[in-house]
Amino acid sequence: MEGEPKVKNIVALAEKVLPNTAPQGKDSIVRETEALRADWEAFVTALQKVS
Repeated sequence: MEGEPKVKNIVALAEKVLPNTAPQGKDSIVRETEALRADWEAFVTALQKVS
C-alpha cells in the first residue's frame, strides 16, 4: 500500500524527536502516532473486506 511507508516514516520521525521533547509533548506524540497506526490498520482491514 502506498500509505504504509508514509505511516512508518511518521512513526520513525516521532521516535527521533521523543528524546528531546518535554514529557507533556511526549505523551501527545505517542498518543497521536498510536492513533495513526490504529487508523491505518483499520483502513487496510476495511479495504481487504471490500475486495
